[in-house]
Amino acid sequence: MQAEQRNLKNLIVEMDAETAVRCFYGAVKFADIDDLIIDCLDIMSILENASVSFVKRDGNAVAHSLVCLSLFVGCMVWEGNVPNQIMTCVCKVDRQYILKDQKDLQKGF
Repeated sequence: MQAEQRNLKNLIVEMDAETAVRCFYGAVKFADIDDLIIDCLDIMSILENASVSFVKRDGNAVAHSLVCLSLFVGCMVWEGNVPNQIMTCVCKVDRQYILKDQKDLQKGF
């Protein structure tokens, strides 16, 4: 597992499949993915802190872009840089967070 090989202790998995996320927490049983969920939970149990959470699809644009890129380049790991093919998407997401943070600061949050 990449996280274990890199000695990562914390893992946050965000996905836009709400039913799958609910399966991770036992709120729903879905036979088609139960074995996959069990395997993922076994792998996650090795880490000190791992969580799975639901995000809306528009909040998952960078991950979606990486998946699409992986169809062409295969399984890769990028550390400390962003693949040129998804730079526009990352910049857009960063800009949205910056704008949101600025609005929160103006509101006094």
